[in-house]
Amino acid sequence: MPTIEVKKAYLDKYLKPIEETGVGVEETLSSVKAEIKDEDTDYYKIDVADTNRPDLFTAEGIVKELQGIFRKEKFDYDFLNQKPSYSIEVLPSVREIRPYIGALLVKGLTVDEDSLDSLIKMQEKLCETLGRKRSRVAIGIYEGSSIKFPVRYGAFEPKSYRFVPLGFNEEMDLGDILKRHPKGIEYGHLLKDFTKYPLLLDAKGEVLSLPPIINSKKMGEVRPGSNYLFVEATGLDQRAVILALNIISSCLSFRGAVIERCESQYTYSTPLGRRHPVPLQMNKEIKVDTAEVQRVLGTEISQEEISAVFTRLGYEVQESDGLEVVAPYYRSDCMHQYDIIEDIAIVKGYNSFAPLPLTEFTIGSLSKEQEEMDNIRDILVGIGFQEIISNILTSWADLYERMRKEPEAVEVENVMTESYSVLRNWLIPSLVKVESNSSQIEYPHRIFEVGEVILKQDEPKTEIHLACLISDSEINFTDVHRILESLMETLALPYKLHDARHRSFIEGRFGKVMVNGKEIGIIGELHPEVLHNWSIKMPASAFEITLP
Repeated sequence: MPTIEVKKAYLDKYLKPIEETGVGVEETLSSVKAEIKDEDTDYYKIDVADTNRPDLFTAEGIVKELQGIFRKEKFDYDFLNQKPSYSIEVLPSVREIRPYIGALLVKGLTVDEDSLDSLIKMQEKLCETLGRKRSRVAIGIYEGSSIKFPVRYGAFEPKSYRFVPLGFNEEMDLGDILKRHPKGIEYGHLLKDFTKYPLLLDAKGEVLSLPPIINSKKMGEVRPGSNYLFVEATGLDQRAVILALNIISSCLSFRGAVIERCESQYTYSTPLGRRHPVPLQMNKEIKVDTAEVQRVLGTEISQEEISAVFTRLGYEVQESDGLEVVAPYYRSDCMHQYDIIEDIAIVKGYNSFAPLPLTEFTIGSLSKEQEEMDNIRDILVGIGFQEIISNILTSWADLYERMRKEPEAVEVENVMTESYSVLRNWLIPSLVKVESNSSQIEYPHRIFEVGEVILKQDEPKTEIHLACLISDSEINFTDVHRILESLMETLALPYKLHDARHRSFIEGRFGKVMVNGKEIGIIGELHPEVLHNWSIKMPASAFEITLP
């Protein structure tokens, strides 16, 4: 879960009026699924459990939500209805590199030490979480008074432009920045496969930044006293780029800033068209059934009360034949009415709901499937294997890139971290990951896992798989085949092996496991490149089957 640092003075200013109503700090923060984990003289360190709410990864986002829950304050964002005052021209050269950009202007807020500290922390946390360490989204903030519009966003040869990056005093070309600047060294891998690099230029040809690496010192350095900011975001996911800017605009508006929209003008098609303003409301209307709200919450609540709750939490509400609501523009977690019924429960307070007694007495027992899985576990433990239990959520890199396999998994739509961005559809990568961290353990290694995988089909399908991996200096296909043969004999499952190819395994030492003419699994020796990708020092072989 994300941990954010919040100035004590800023948070206390808003918490004290709430505390005066008899609500403690712990209960107050629990309403936004957060808690104080640590503190020092100046800062609270707050853990935010709701990873679907990146708007709560900011001090302003937390305070704004608490004001709506406990003080019934309503916040308007009139700038969403204004026409864009500025524009960014997106050149075709950037389409295959980093295709999406959005921006906004911030006026009427004089930056002081506290607000600058909060802005920098907001930028860093959103880039780290929503932005997946700048790969999905990177954010740049500039002193806006010297920028001439329209701004241009395109890709250029490494030596075609030179500028002084933040933190340096010498002019460098784009290639030098990636090689020598600390941020270039840290994030240069995001551009390593390209011969041209993205640049943001103003109408005079002045370099604003080299996204997603570093701002120009001349155009991109914000100091206390600035009262005119230009904020942009670039990335690979258009909706995530806009969401990041929506969140920033709501936070700065809460601090009293005037937000002016900027229009992104593309020379190519995008999921949101060739022209769109930022900030932008991307949420759709959701119908709310009052009777269903009452059923789910188990309490009487009128349509008027429901409407009032939504209004103070920033929803757009239309009352006609029932309720139609649109979630706040800075949120991306509301996809169904059940998502927003939770907000009603939070505002009413979970402690206000009367507990219900148990109506039935039942005795639990293991299902037949669970008994079969336990039996398999007993067999494998009995022949010297150790069981591992891993997450069903994993990363593209672990599931495919390091395994030399083409992607075909179910993705998480509103992902907060790259480490948990897809649902696994096979178990062997989980075993390989454990093996990569076990080089100091005495060989041979014999590990297995029984668990769920999700197959990508018209409707995602859940299956129970078993995977085993063995590793030692002289392990080969025959060794892992003996284990498969013993297991299938114990399970009374006659099988055959058919030759096949698989990029994760050595050609000629891989096969499909067939039962009654149907493929139920795979077996083979892991490819040397896979072992290298995972820094595994010994040969390894594995098999994986679907359990009936």
